[in-house]
Amino acid sequence: MRHIPTLQTTERALRARVCAICPNRTPGEAVHPDLPLTCETDCPLFAALPYLRQTALNLDPMVGRFEHAMHKSIHRAQELHGTQAHDCFDPLKAHTPRVIHLLGELTGHR
Repeated sequence: MRHIPTLQTTERALRARVCAICPNRTPGEAVHPDLPLTCETDCPLFAALPYLRQTALNLDPMVGRFEHAMHKSIHRAQELHGTQAHDCFDPLKAHTPRVIHLLGELTGHR
């Protein structure tokens, strides 16, 4: 039986593994996985997280390639959230490998 992580579990894991190293995090703010960060309200990664989590959950582990499908989903999230501009830091792009790995672990694809 496959474990289905809640959105809150996914957010906690993201804070611990991605936010802890993100250069866009609010300066001086400590990362506590159970507490939302000030920067989350404006973060395209957190805005896209429900979509990315649901995509990861819907992917059949026996069919297709998880990483390829998640790369496509992250690209789609970039389009939806307008983070593809060259003059701004894009957390979706910068943290793609970590996000894919994290979602893979949480949804049983790794």
